[in-house]
Amino acid sequence: MTNPDARRTTSIIGLARELVGGTVGLIRTEIASARQEAGEGAGRLKGAAIVLAIALVLVFLTLMALVVVLVAVLDIFLPLWASALIVFVVLVVLAVLIGYLGVRRLSAARTAVTIPQTRASIQEDIAWAKRLLKRD
Repeated sequence: MTNPDARRTTSIIGLARELVGGTVGLIRTEIASARQEAGEGAGRLKGAAIVLAIALVLVFLTLMALVVVLVAVLDIFLPLWASALIVFVVLVVLAVLIGYLGVRRLSAARTAVTIPQTRASIQEDIAWAKRLLKRD
């Protein structure tokens, strides 16, 4: 005859192994999901950074030529120092506006990096595990 306690211990051990294996598999799936979601967010950040860099380079090149032209034109009507000051103020205002737009894009892309879908999925898994443990 087989010992019923030994068989029960074996089945409990088997169930515990399945539970641990399932938990490990679930954790691996959640980690893979988080990596994928973070990669998508990083791609958005990269795109925003590239657009911002291109805009900054174009602004810099344009302003180099424009500064010379504006100072020369204003020098016809005003003293040289006043012409240079006016051009400087205009350049500062433009730099602030373009910088603000770049920061807004980076802020919008940052929310994608916080992996909200994976976080919600993990919270659901934790709630499910708690409900499962409360049943016993």
